[in-house]
Amino acid sequence: MDNEKDEKFLNDIGSNDDESAVEAENSSSNDESTEENKAENFEETPEEASSTETEETPEEASSTETEEKAEDTSAAEADVDKTEITETEDKENTSEKKSFVGRWIEKEKEKEKNKREREKLSEERMKRVREERRAAMYADGKEPNALQKFLMSEGKFINYENKAMVTFAAVIILGILVFIAVFRGGYFSKEKFGLGGDKSRAIVYSVGNELYCYDLKKEPVLISDTLSAGGSVSYSYVGNGITVANDGTSVYFTDEVGADGTFRLNYYEASSSKEPEVIGTSVSDYEVSNMGDGAVYIVANETGNSGTLYGYDKKNNKSSEIANDIAVNSREYAISSDGKKVIYIKEENSSTTLYVANIDGTGETKIDGDIAQYLVQTEGNSVYYIKAVGTDNGTSMYSVYEYDLSNGNSKLIDEDVIAVTLSQNENAVIYYKNSGKKVKASSVLNDDGDDSEKTEALRKELENYEFNDITCALYRYENGKSELVNDEIFTAMPTDADGKYIAYTVPSGLGKIKVNLSEISSPDDLVASYYEQAAAADVDTYIYKTNGFNDYVVFDGSYIYSYQNSGNNAQVACLKDYDKTNQKGQLVLSTYDENGIKSYAELEDDVESFEFMGDGSRIVYLRGVDDNGFGTLTYIESNVPDEVSTSAYYYEVTKDFNRSLFYLDNYDSSTYGGTFHYYQQGKDTVVDDGVYMFAYRNNNNALYMKNYDSLTATGDLYYLNGKTSKLVAEGVSSVFDFYDTGR
Repeated sequence: MDNEKDEKFLNDIGSNDDESAVEAENSSSNDESTEENKAENFEETPEEASSTETEETPEEASSTETEEKAEDTSAAEADVDKTEITETEDKENTSEKKSFVGRWIEKEKEKEKNKREREKLSEERMKRVREERRAAMYADGKEPNALQKFLMSEGKFINYENKAMVTFAAVIILGILVFIAVFRGGYFSKEKFGLGGDKSRAIVYSVGNELYCYDLKKEPVLISDTLSAGGSVSYSYVGNGITVANDGTSVYFTDEVGADGTFRLNYYEASSSKEPEVIGTSVSDYEVSNMGDGAVYIVANETGNSGTLYGYDKKNNKSSEIANDIAVNSREYAISSDGKKVIYIKEENSSTTLYVANIDGTGETKIDGDIAQYLVQTEGNSVYYIKAVGTDNGTSMYSVYEYDLSNGNSKLIDEDVIAVTLSQNENAVIYYKNSGKKVKASSVLNDDGDDSEKTEALRKELENYEFNDITCALYRYENGKSELVNDEIFTAMPTDADGKYIAYTVPSGLGKIKVNLSEISSPDDLVASYYEQAAAADVDTYIYKTNGFNDYVVFDGSYIYSYQNSGNNAQVACLKDYDKTNQKGQLVLSTYDENGIKSYAELEDDVESFEFMGDGSRIVYLRGVDDNGFGTLTYIESNVPDEVSTSAYYYEVTKDFNRSLFYLDNYDSSTYGGTFHYYQQGKDTVVDDGVYMFAYRNNNNALYMKNYDSLTATGDLYYLNGKTSKLVAEGVSSVFDFYDTGR
């Protein structure tokens, strides 16, 4: 059971709001920026501006067509004819000189011309049909009804002889659709509750020793009344131990937690009247597949240090034994994204061995031995692992492999590897390996030693001694191909979810490092002293883009682990002159072009945190946080900073197209409550007062708790539905949200 879930709920992609047209108008004003002020201005990209335009639906477009469109057709045809004549003349004059690319371009132009001709003919036919049917509809002097007008705009025709039959058929069809919707909604069934597949409206929460599910439509449904059986189930606001499937229709949950920490693992599925299914008892730990199709869990033996690993298949509602003597609470097991495979570690003959088996316990297969590290894709079919390989001199080096769960094949990615990690979206592997560069002891040593026998022996030992350079090579691997980022990096950090952009540092001045002979007693001392000085060396920072650029960054003193790309990868931000003690620095923004870093600007200092908003370059940051946790919250859009609050306590930005900022300010630590706001496009709206904590859901919806009682660790849970709040329940201790359940 993962006890380190973030208090911050996952944000989901949602639709734009009614104010997006205003936002698009604001973004268009950026085009007036001159070349001289690019270094300080950060413009929205054309893609971002276009994403906020309010588009007309097909129904709206068809229902509002008028005769004016038909009258403009002849002018459009004349323009098309001129374009076609020009293109034909150009092709005749240059056809003999065209290269392969030129001929290809001509073919594409020809295709486009033919397409326009077809569209023109289609429009002419539609125009003619509409005129004929419009005349027929009004021939008897009667006004067509709404259905006839709509169908007429679509080029269809209903005369008064068949109007009644068509209307009757439409009503029948509509009735069937309504019946299906009502039936599926559970109004005519015995459904206990319906999460409805809408993650933003499905709520799982606990009150005392009880666990409830609620879809904001009918009454909350009790699915367990024994969360604790003598053990601690203090979940606080965002609880662990409950895993709601990503599709919003089912939930894995733990209850009957005993004094020894073991629990009962259950599965409950909405849209049925069944009681929760008990998966296993005396469970110590578990993990659920990405979409909740299966789970693995471990039941400890009498010692409590190891136990039996089981697999649960949701489709067949069956648990099967996978393996014995698996270490408890070591998380040396995982489940594939589709819930069909279990990957686990076993200790055999002093070797750490990696295995895979089917969820029903059959087909156990040894992947490899001497495993140092392994990573399982949450939403893919690959397992990446590092294997220790012995060398001729008796030492070990490490090689990284990819194992394909679908075909059972292993493939060597690279050798002499130090560490491996996955990008956030798990599409790419980022790994470090030894660069092969060596440092000679003689180039580092400052011989200030005496002539004693011991010193002479050490001096002789170091004469031809050399050791690995502190820098290493960084590679990125995706789809069977490795690409070198840099072969002398110090630290590195992917700045986007796909790992296509990587910030890395290269130390400078290493050649000036010296180690006094009088201060060491062995070669190991020399190496340790050298590495200590090298670790404190100045560094230069670079930004790398896959198959793109490798550009030097002029952010002197930047904190490598603070780098973050905007959603559209048009900008990068980081903190420079970072104070690790106070965890604050100066916020720096920069824009990209095809060649790398185009411009940058240094914003305010004393910044504690920042977040890009939506899919564009809007950014929110919190600075000047005092000892009480209050700071100034600032929002930047269209190059204009807006000071949202000077007493902000906590904030979240939406990653969907609503581009909203939710925050608490004026927080009173004695009453555990503050004012809950959301800010959108220059407008600040107060949601509620006395709010303890909130979590954004989707489409400007959020859950929040108010009237918090620190003695009972409970509060009243509310749901914000756009602009109105609804009380969900009182005395709530925990809220369980949707997780990417394999992570």
